[in-house]
Amino acid sequence: MTLTDAHPTARHNLPPLAWLTLLGATATGLYGLVNAWATVTSGVVVVALAGIGPRRPDTTGWPVAPGAELTWPYRAMVPVNDVPVGARWFIHAGQALTPLLWAASLAALGLLLLRAASAQSIFEPRVRRALNLLSLAVLLLALVPGGLLLLGTNWAVGSLGWESHTATDSTAFLFPLFVYYLCVVFSVTLRHGARLADELDHVI
Repeated sequence: MTLTDAHPTARHNLPPLAWLTLLGATATGLYGLVNAWATVTSGVVVVALAGIGPRRPDTTGWPVAPGAELTWPYRAMVPVNDVPVGARWFIHAGQALTPLLWAASLAALGLLLLRAASAQSIFEPRVRRALNLLSLAVLLLALVPGGLLLLGTNWAVGSLGWESHTATDSTAFLFPLFVYYLCVVFSVTLRHGARLADELDHVI
């Protein structure tokens, strides 16, 4: 008896959930494309800053878009011509890739659910491949946008001569990393489970 035979209700509910996830991935991807276009053509670079020690950086003379407010940690909108081209593209790439990689992760999750629903056994190689694809997507989501933003912001801050350092948001990559570790654990479990199931089939 396979896992899907033992739980017919779960197998029946997986396809609708998978298609809803894929629909969410499509919507997120469309938003990501619009966001990427708006980011690249905005004419400004959003730079995140934090003061050294308890002293906050002096905001006098910071070029900020009309109506914008500086919060703590400071986020300043700097005209693109005031920062190096490389720094601008690092920052823009990080901001543009964030929703696109979320869409890719949701699409990988939907594919995994479809594979699990159609598989005769949860230990089939295509299920593990879909799980590995999901783990790769969330790993990229955890590391790539934050890494690009950090590199680009450090470069921009150095070129502007501001006495501050970049502010990093640890919560932005903690959840994707947690999901990645879960995927790795499940992948290892499925790999060893497949070996055990194959040995039992030969014994029986």
